[in-house]
Amino acid sequence: MSEVLQFLERTNGIWILIPLSGIGLGVVSVVMTFWYRLRVRQWELSLKHAMLERGMSAEEIKLVLEATGKKPWERCWEHMDRRQRV
Repeated sequence: MSEVLQFLERTNGIWILIPLSGIGLGVVSVVMTFWYRLRVRQWELSLKHAMLERGMSAEEIKLVLEATGKKPWERCWEHMDRRQRV
């Protein structure tokens, strides 16, 4: 580990690590957002499948899904917008 630190000190490598860490953080946030939305979609599909197995009609399923409201990330953005307006 000390060899890596010595190399970074000799070559001013910190100026390379700063942008790379920012890029890495951006990539991680995009991947996690995609993963979260995928999991929410899978949950919605499993809910629809369970309701179909119980014999619910398409109209009943539509009513249940409309009652759940907006997607979690849409509620989050609305909350953030309200906080910024204050």
